[in-house]
Amino acid sequence: MDRLGHRIALRPEGGGREWFVLPEDVTPITAADTLREEVQRVNERQGWYV
Repeated sequence: MDRLGHRIALRPEGGGREWFVLPEDVTPITAADTLREEVQRVNERQGWYV
């Protein structure tokens, strides 16, 4: 994450092109969001598609 004036530049975790958003459009990631993402990765690795 980076700032450019009053906008925030977000980048995908695995790399890629950034996009710009206004600060009021950004919310912090919760523990539930992090857990959901990790469970999805594990399921995909094991061939379980939910």
